[in-house]
Formats: sequence, structure tokens, C-alpha cells
Amino acid sequence: MGEVPSALEQIPELPSDDLMFRVAGTSYPLWFWRSGKQSVDQISAVLSHVGKSFKDFPRALDFACGCGRMMLHLKDIGTTTELFGVDIDAEAIAWAREHIPWAKFSVNQGLPPLEFPDEYFDLVFNHSVFTHLDERYQDAWLVELERITKPGAAVILSVSGEHVFAEFAKKLAEWGRDPQPLRETLHNRGILFIADDGALSSPFPDFYHTTFHAPWYVFERWGSIFDIRAYVVRGDLEYQDLVLLTRREQRVGTVPPLADLPTKLNQSRTEVSQLRRSLRECEQDKQSWRSAAAKAQSDLQNVLSSRSWRVTAPLRGFMSLFRSK
Repeated sequence: MGEVPSALEQIPELPSDDLMFRVAGTSYPLWFWRSGKQSVDQISAVLSHVGKSFKDFPRALDFACGCGRMMLHLKDIGTTTELFGVDIDAEAIAWAREHIPWAKFSVNQGLPPLEFPDEYFDLVFNHSVFTHLDERYQDAWLVELERITKPGAAVILSVSGEHVFAEFAKKLAEWGRDPQPLRETLHNRGILFIADDGALSSPFPDFYHTTFHAPWYVFERWGSIFDIRAYVVRGDLEYQDLVLLTRREQRVGTVPPLADLPTKLNQSRTEVSQLRRSLRECEQDKQSWRSAAAKAQSDLQNVLSSRSWRVTAPLRGFMSLFRSK
């Protein structure tokens, strides 16, 4: 592990460079330590949107906690809140168990279930997990998080939104690759999972790659199973977006499939075209009616002003006496 400059604040023992890199993408100790504190503070800020703080939740889960980047800063919270952490990285969990006694840790698999009973947690928080899972894995974990949370529980998840994708697209362009096809996929489907991201030779599992979300997708798909209380752009380390969800009173138990957006767009375009055509036809009919009415009015004026109309006026009056009887 690299040395921490002596002028910095006192830092407790930290994980190995390898474990820090798996969690933070860097093995620089100071960034690992300070980013953990920043993430905790930002989660606290998001919880304030519903008038809560960490200490308002009797039991909380750090979902995909790694080696405890955030848990290291929750020692005081652990005096009033029962803290748990889970991760697929057994080595990271082993380190956390040994060095973070104010929380309980366990290893989970890539897909549910977790070892906890139904409606067990009041709060679940997370950093950068759904940013690496495809849609099938995400749906499975959304249902599982719903299962293990109590009605009204808060769930905080991060996503790689528009800012992260813009940075990614800029890098692609610098490398001579056209980001437009990926941008169109994200725009049309709302989610972009890139399996060919160079992570195949990394320490991460085969299902763990790169995922981007459009905000509308989160609201439509995640909002089908949880209530969305806040969406904070770049609320996570000034980079990823933070989403605050709350568990509904009744479990939904599934994430309904999202309708094929391109098909919906084409249907909408067809409907708009048909509506415009109908409006044009109505306008044409209206113009025809106006022309016919104007012609009738003109004809009437011609009749009324004609000599024959004036000459026959007494006869019409005489005939009306018979029609009125």
C-alpha cells in the first residue's frame, strides 16, 4: 500500500492497493479515504430530501460494500444503527470483517437471493453497482432489494447518467471511435450495456462491465417497482447520479418489461401523421363548408334583390295564410 503523506489527517489502516483499486479504480490511499467520507456525506444529503439521516434507520445495508470504503466512516452511526455489508468479493469481505467491527459482513453471489429475510432493512445504500450490470441482472436485484426492505424503507443507488456518458463519448472520439451508435442506443432504449469494455482481463466477474442510464429509463422502469423521491445529477462524487427510492406498502415483486421504445416512437409518429391528415381534411371540409355557405348567402342576396322576388311578394304573403292553417 502506498504511503499517506504525514501532513494529512490521521487515517486508520486501509486495505491493500489491490482491494482499494477494485473499489475505487485507484489505489491512492488519500482518495480512497476521502472519497468514502464524501460518499457518506452525499448519501446523508440525499436522505435529507425525505427529512431523514443515517441515524433514523434502525437497520441499514451497504449493498456491494467492497472492502468498506464507506463503512470506514460509519463507526458513529454503528452505535445506533445495525449495519450490514455484502459483496461478491470474498477477499474484500474478509478484510472488512477483520477491520470494521461495527458492521456485519457477508459474501453474496452475482444474482439473488441474499441471506436476509423479507422486509429486514430500513435503508439500503450503494455506490456504483448498477453502473456495471446488464438489464437482466438489474431487474433481479431491484426485485431482491424490494424483498429485503420494509415498507417505506429508503434505497439509494447510483447510475452513470448523461454526464458520465458524455465523458465516455469524448474519450471514444479521442481514440478515433465514433460514439454516435452508442449514443443512439442509449437515447432509444434508455440503457446501454457495453460488454466489450476491456474488462475481460480484469479482476471483476464476467457479468460486470459498463452500463449507462438515461434518466427517463430510471423513472419509467425503476419507478414501476419503487417510488422515486429524488434524482440528483452528479450527486455521487460529482460524477455519477444518485437515485433515492422508497419501498411501497405492497410489494410489486417484478419489474414489468419496458415497451420497445423505437416501436412506440414509430407508432406515435404514425398516430401523429394520421392526426395531422385528419386535421387537414377537417380544415379542407371547413373551407368547403365556408365556400358553400358563402355561395348560398350570395345566391340568397341575389334572389332577394331580384325583380321577380319583389313582384311575387304579395302572392307569397297570400299563400302563407293557407300554410299557417
